[in-house]
Amino acid sequence: MNGSGRRRRRGMVSPRGAEAFRIDGNTLVVLDGSGDVLWKKSFRGRALDAQLHEGSVPVQVADLDGDGKGEVLVVTIPDGRPSELVCFSSSGERLWAYSPRRTVRTASEVFEPPFPVRTVAVEPGEARRIAVTVTHQMFFPTQVALLDARGKLLREYWHSGHLKVLRFADVNHDGHYELYAGGISNASWEGTLVVLDPDTMGGASAEPAPYQLLGFPPGTELGRVFFPHGRLSKLFSLKNFVIRIRFSENQIIVETFEGNWAPEVGTVLYQLSPTLDVVSAGASDSLLRVTDQLFRAGKIDRPWSAEHDPALRRIRVIKPPQEPAGGRAVSLRREH
Repeated sequence: MNGSGRRRRRGMVSPRGAEAFRIDGNTLVVLDGSGDVLWKKSFRGRALDAQLHEGSVPVQVADLDGDGKGEVLVVTIPDGRPSELVCFSSSGERLWAYSPRRTVRTASEVFEPPFPVRTVAVEPGEARRIAVTVTHQMFFPTQVALLDARGKLLREYWHSGHLKVLRFADVNHDGHYELYAGGISNASWEGTLVVLDPDTMGGASAEPAPYQLLGFPPGTELGRVFFPHGRLSKLFSLKNFVIRIRFSENQIIVETFEGNWAPEVGTVLYQLSPTLDVVSAGASDSLLRVTDQLFRAGKIDRPWSAEHDPALRRIRVIKPPQEPAGGRAVSLRREH
């Protein structure tokens, strides 16, 4: 978000409080609805963008307590320590901070803090709950935390693999927002979408023994989708990632990188129904260009085409037992 950056005259206070922001280098500039500057705060080093990537959200402005004035949520690194989520008032007062201190383990490994905060999403509507993803500094465990407006932990879900994209959405228009988290499954190195109900989320994802996090009940996901390795992810890194989640009318659009976090390699776009049935999958223009270049260089035997990449038909969808899996057929086509 950008504003005019005009400074409000000394002594005047915006009745609406914080509504927008901009980032000038390492300085957060908070604005009111007219674009006037309310306050500024500078952070050390790369505090406002460290550990972040496309799809993550380092700053959000939302009225968390219902007083008509926006609070400011910032993912930042204090004094060089692992990143945390900090909440500031409309006037710039630090209200609270969240950074988990929990140690988790598998049968063979122990994962101690730090767990840096990666991204944050605010639930629309009256609830105004806050979802946060935190991932281990070096290894695979991820916590999806649900906080109240005061930063209190309400629920947590743990996943064996980094989840760095986070969105609330009501795709089926039933008046209830679901939480969509995207990233990777370490057990299979596949791009992964996890769908959670904020009212029931908890536990840990079910995994093969080396990746199963212990001490948690089974995860209460609404669904998990695993996106297979395409030809380029096999060629470059043997893994792919969910890097964007978008929503259109009655559809979930998921984009995966076919490479090691390198967007120039290209992406595959999947369209899913609200019940996670796959509607279509297709290549981005950048993926088509890259595969054509690799074909001309003799590194692959043919340019990319949906018909010749059968891996894209092996999408796995896991849903709760009471929910039918539905049709799994994939209609493959080119996406722009």
